[in-house]
Amino acid sequence: MPETLARPATSSDRADAATSATRLVIDEQDRIVILDCGGDRTTTDPVARAWFLDEDVLPRRLAPTASNGAVLLEDVNGNLYLVPIDDWWMAPVSVVPRELALRSSGLSTLLDRFATDAPLPGHLASARVLAPTDERRRAVRQKMLIVVILLGLGAFLTDAFGPIVLTMNRVTDAPVLGWISAGAAAANAIVVLAIAAGRRRLPRKLRGQALRPVVGPSWFLDSASISADDHGLVLVDGQGIAQRLATPDRHLGPDVVVRAAFVHDEDPRVLLIDGTDTVRAQLPLRSWAPSPDDALVLREFLQRLGVLTLVSDDVRNQPALALDEMRSSRVGPSSLMLPNVLGSVPAYPFLASSAFTTVVLAGARSASPGDTSTIVTAVSAAIAVAAVAAVFVVESSSRLPVARIRPEQHGRPDRPTLTRRHLVAVGIPLIGAAVAVWYSMQGNVFAAASILLLVLAVPLVSWLTFRRRRAERGKAPVGLGRWIVIGAPRGDE
Repeated sequence: MPETLARPATSSDRADAATSATRLVIDEQDRIVILDCGGDRTTTDPVARAWFLDEDVLPRRLAPTASNGAVLLEDVNGNLYLVPIDDWWMAPVSVVPRELALRSSGLSTLLDRFATDAPLPGHLASARVLAPTDERRRAVRQKMLIVVILLGLGAFLTDAFGPIVLTMNRVTDAPVLGWISAGAAAANAIVVLAIAAGRRRLPRKLRGQALRPVVGPSWFLDSASISADDHGLVLVDGQGIAQRLATPDRHLGPDVVVRAAFVHDEDPRVLLIDGTDTVRAQLPLRSWAPSPDDALVLREFLQRLGVLTLVSDDVRNQPALALDEMRSSRVGPSSLMLPNVLGSVPAYPFLASSAFTTVVLAGARSASPGDTSTIVTAVSAAIAVAAVAAVFVVESSSRLPVARIRPEQHGRPDRPTLTRRHLVAVGIPLIGAAVAVWYSMQGNVFAAASILLLVLAVPLVSWLTFRRRRAERGKAPVGLGRWIVIGAPRGDE
């Protein structure tokens, strides 16, 4: 029977993360298997040797996200695999002694069985990373976007220089040039829509009893939960990010949550502690059990999983691990720039570039505003821009967390000021509006609308991001107009 080694630090409820891992296991033939909701995703050949790698010797592509190092595996055929400890342990995580990270994550089993004193292989950079997220799926989608962007640029060059070639060959008209642009723009819009749809949330299926928070915003009450599946405890926060923890009734090992410490001080909480005395998660009683009856329900739920519950004076308090409305609040906005647990294609470098390409194509067709191909191109541009704008708005403004406001957090009052960020908040929309008016005067209304939508999305997204950052710091958000007046700040000053 396969033995569970570790569980992902976090997993997402987004469609793009549907193939993310649920467990890392080793089978009877000493093969490492990544299990996801659909079954096996990755299977290695039988493991022959293993090494622990410090952060200093990790490949550059992995080092920024693996502060506690990784386990390097070599199978019987000489293939190398890297298992980043942090990805299979907890998030957020801090740097701890090597032995603690290995035992608390469960990955110490690999070194117990396969550790060797042999020198490290020389082709370390070629090692395949065994990560919870399905990186190959995201890479394929990024390549699809790059292809359609290049197609769009090729169509633009064809449309721009094609008439010159036609004139040299004494050909007065070639409708095919317009349809090349229309086809490229339509392909771009379809891919953008498909990739944007991958960010939709999928409902989680909860088995058996599930506890819901009692206090908090409506989106937190509806989305967050504490439940159990066939492999242990499942904690889901308000952003739909899940953390899976082993429990004594289903698993044996130092990574198992063995006790729940109920701490009743000025910040009442429950600390979920594993066999290495590491706090794996923290449950704020103000959210989950504000009354004695609620606390009793929570205590009995944990006891049924084999977890020892006790009243404690443990002084450890780790808000970053707390299952409250602030947890994972930056996951959605940060996915706009960089890949993360959502499994989605970053929006800034890829989706925005793709939408911009369709706008360029639509602008190039302004000389023939009445052609059917021009209308198809411009409509495709409008669809692509609208889809990207929707992604930015939803990720920046939905499920807005509001920290508990403390007087010392308010700082100085906002005052009107002039900053360089006004170039983004005011300059880009004004320039874009002027260009849109010019296209409208040429009769290309669709291209004008697409350009206007694109440039107006820039300050809108910046303002929504500012609101989220302010809320996370316990400060009251301000309106769009006031934000521009006070200098269009980032919100993290």
